[in-house]
Amino acid sequence: SITEDSCVMLYIQGGELHLNFEIDSLNKALTLFDRVLSGNCSNDIKNYCLYNKAQTLGKLNRNKEALILLNESNYPESDSSFLSYINQEKYYIHRYRNQNKKALKDINRALSLNPKDDEFHYRKADVLYDLEKYNDALIEI
Repeated sequence: SITEDSCVMLYIQGGELHLNFEIDSLNKALTLFDRVLSGNCSNDIKNYCLYNKAQTLGKLNRNKEALILLNESNYPESDSSFLSYINQEKYYIHRYRNQNKKALKDINRALSLNPKDDEFHYRKADVLYDLEKYNDALIEI
């Protein structure tokens, strides 16, 4: 069984690897994240690990798997900042898949949870522009 200290170390190692865009590094990160998720780790570590795993899957163009992971994970409702970034990650995947209406819903959810985040406002303006809602996009910036 993996201890909490081991979970933290594996999470950190996976986190460093997932920042890389080399396929081998990303696949190693997934392996480390899976070890954390199968271990006896705290929910906080597992939640952050799930988020990083979803990002890693996205970098590998495994977007459907990433969305399933983000949608089915049990993130704490009390952590609105963390949940806003979960919705931002969904936004990125939907944008990549050219699903702009879904992306707009995702970024609106992120903004409802974290309305002062300037990047979220920029992302919303970006998708509104692509949806040809030019006036709304200008208001958002």
